[in-house]
Amino acid sequence: MIPFSQSIFASIRTYSCPEEIKASDSYTLTVDGIPVHVIDNPVPCSFAAFEMEQAVSVEIESKVTVKWVDVRPLSAGIKPVIKEDKICFTITEPGNYSVEINGKLSHPLFIFPRSGLPKVSLKLKWDWYIHREAYYAGI
Repeated sequence: MIPFSQSIFASIRTYSCPEEIKASDSYTLTVDGIPVHVIDNPVPCSFAAFEMEQAVSVEIESKVTVKWVDVRPLSAGIKPVIKEDKICFTITEPGNYSVEINGKLSHPLFIFPRSGLPKVSLKLKWDWYIHREAYYAGI
C-alpha cells in the first residue's frame, strides 16, 4: 500500500492500492467522509488501514443485512449505530478493531487506524511531505 494525503489539513491519511488488488466485495468504508480502500483476504476477512490524528467518524456498508454489530475489542467501548443499513461509530484512538456483523465470525472487517500524521503548522515545508511520500513509496 502506498499512502497519499487527501489534504494537508485532513484528519486522516488513506492508502491507495495497486490496481491488481481488488476492492472488497463485502464492505465499503468511509472515514470522516473520505473513502478508505477495503481489501478482501482469502481467510475470509476484509481489512482496511489509515492514519488518524484525532477522533474519526466511521461509516461501513455491508453486503449482508445488518441486525446487530460488535466492534472489538469490547474494552474500547465503541457503540455502533445502524442507520439505513450503514454501520456508524467513532474511533477515538489508533488500534486494532474487528467489526463483526450479526454475531458471525465468518467474515469480519478488520480496521487498523494508526497514528502518524504530523501536527500541521503553517511553518511546515512542502518538501517534508514530498520526502515522506517518497519514503513510503520506497523511492
